[in-house]
Amino acid sequence: MAKATIQLRCRSPEEAHVLWDALRTDDPGFIEGRVEDNVLMISAGPDPMPSLHATLDDVLACLQAASGATNVTTEIEEVD
Repeated sequence: MAKATIQLRCRSPEEAHVLWDALRTDDPGFIEGRVEDNVLMISAGPDPMPSLHATLDDVLACLQAASGATNVTTEIEEVD
């Protein structure tokens, strides 16, 4: 079983909320998230590695699509 956390530093709290709204609509029940100031925190797992990998692929694809117009800077951090 594995879990991961992705942190996205956005230009504003509003941008972080927009991205979180897009994500939770795309992957309901598979991820948890919250916004702290201008940082979007997304957690997935614990899941078997293949399932977690698929979830993270979906999350990153959705973020790429949603952030294409907003030019967010991302920082990805994996935690045990």
